[in-house]
Amino acid sequence: MDEQNSERMALRAKARRWVQTLYFCLIVVVVGIIVVEITIQAASEPSTGPERVQCGPEITALWNAIERARAASCKTELDEEQAVAAFQAALQPEWGRAGAIRKACSGSKPYLETLDAIQYLRYAEENTVRRESSELASLRRRARELLDRNIREAAWPP
Repeated sequence: MDEQNSERMALRAKARRWVQTLYFCLIVVVVGIIVVEITIQAASEPSTGPERVQCGPEITALWNAIERARAASCKTELDEEQAVAAFQAALQPEWGRAGAIRKACSGSKPYLETLDAIQYLRYAEENTVRRESSELASLRRRARELLDRNIREAAWPP
């Protein structure tokens, strides 16, 4: 009886090792798949495909986004960090597709030249926002205060 018991215990131990090994292999495979998927997604570009991007209108949209961002950063009450954040926020969603636009326009030298010039303008505008926001903030504030006090609050006719 003792011999049967020890054989049964040995079989159970062997079965347990097999189950644990299979379980370990399953976990390794699942984790490996997850790691590969995350790596692929992290390394890939945004999902906007080149086939859905039309170069001319998209480049024009980038230009319009720069103008919108410039206007958004010129508010009186913004300090440098807020002005830059407002500028960058106003560039979206158009500038989020800049990589896809570049890919779609890669076959056309005139489009790429235009895109390069617009990208250079974007960085220059952002630099200007950084530099001038602190310089112009006090002037804007003073002009706004004088406008409010002397023009808007004054009873017409004087």
